[in-house]
Amino acid sequence: MESLCMVAEHAAPQLPMEQSHPYKIILFNGEGTDVLLQQQCGELCLPEITIPQFMRPAERITSLLLNLLGMPTVLLFSHQLEASEKKHAYAVLESCTTSKDVPPGFIWVLIDTAVSLLIEATEASLVQSCHRRVVQPCFGTDPAPFSRLGWVHRLQEWILIATRSLGTRPTDLLQLNGSETFSLVRFETTGKPLWFKAVGPPNLHEFPITRALWELFPSYLPAIVAFDPLLNGWLMEDEGHSTLRDISQMSAWQMAVQRFADLQIESIPEVSNLLERGCRDLRIDTLSRLVDPFFQAMIGLMKQQTKDDPPPLTASELASLACTVWEGLRRLRETNTPETLGHSDFNPGNILMNGDRCVFIDWAEAHVSHPFLTFEFLRVHLHKHPQLSAQDDELREAYSRSWLSVISLSNLDRAFEFSPLVSIFAHALSNNGWRNHDRSSTPGAAGYLRSLARMMKREAELLPHRRHV
Repeated sequence: MESLCMVAEHAAPQLPMEQSHPYKIILFNGEGTDVLLQQQCGELCLPEITIPQFMRPAERITSLLLNLLGMPTVLLFSHQLEASEKKHAYAVLESCTTSKDVPPGFIWVLIDTAVSLLIEATEASLVQSCHRRVVQPCFGTDPAPFSRLGWVHRLQEWILIATRSLGTRPTDLLQLNGSETFSLVRFETTGKPLWFKAVGPPNLHEFPITRALWELFPSYLPAIVAFDPLLNGWLMEDEGHSTLRDISQMSAWQMAVQRFADLQIESIPEVSNLLERGCRDLRIDTLSRLVDPFFQAMIGLMKQQTKDDPPPLTASELASLACTVWEGLRRLRETNTPETLGHSDFNPGNILMNGDRCVFIDWAEAHVSHPFLTFEFLRVHLHKHPQLSAQDDELREAYSRSWLSVISLSNLDRAFEFSPLVSIFAHALSNNGWRNHDRSSTPGAAGYLRSLARMMKREAELLPHRRHV
């Protein structure tokens, strides 16, 4: 099956990696009294930096400011400036030090003074509106907790309490990703490093799912020290794992799929619980009910295609494909394979390896479905690996070993026959973008769905050539 990541690259034009993205920097001190300005030609302005187009803004901006100013910072939020000919974005940050020492050419200025001294009215207005936002008090649950000054200090205090039994305390921090609603921060400590992850819309469901998986299957996740329901976050130990993406030994990939098969088998009695805790319902019966509405939507999407190459699929081709997908679902149901926990983003970067220990992360795309669909998601990535792409049979054999204790060999072979086709269909349904009736406003998403339909057609054409047991 063609790589889903490759499809995404073809679905929408990509800018070159070397293209830079400018940001105006609005950096407040921890007390919220001052903002950092830059002196240029005798005038004051907001500092400006550029980062590569596709790098995480939080990680890159804070790293650049550390090098430029010698000052640790955290990103509070960032946005694109509207009606700006230069198409600047702005990033709002907080200084994580009490020192006011800055390099020559920079100066801390009181907020009201800065507003009056800034020569550009747009910048003055930005400083005012952003300052109101970062100091805004919140009563009850905060919908944007990481946009407020002081959040990282409050988080450090929580970590001190949460790790008291471990005998460690946080020291340095590195913000890997973040916005006003979610956060990913690595804390160096006097012991093992710790990771804090918090989720916001549209991935709020990842918090109860992660909590459920930790309660039910703790050996398959990194060690979680504590949960914070107010921030929808959790604190994990860093156990020195490498991701499977960085490993070229087939034995490591085989261990990963065997471990995941074991997790899936253990999850069989818990599927109702997992659905209640937020896992997406991709069970065979659910997928079967969506075949007709999905392919009806695809008829409309194909009509919207403006390019001649590749040619759009016709209504009759889509109708035939719908019948084949429905038949594939029926045949999977007949294998009597129990439906289990699955992972719709089962890629090597979400599989952590450390010797003989293997754990799985990033459960926002957790689902309940036929177990072999998750295996197919990973097999896509194996085909992209230059040293392992020809070892498909070895990976499948490793995954099969655990399942032979649950289903017969003939049913296992039949499941592998139809799971590549059905996995693409399930992937297309893994979010609700196909239900959007105004798809013309999101041409990249529409092109991606059309590409998935073509992939399904290619898989359907391969079915007669597969050996049927």
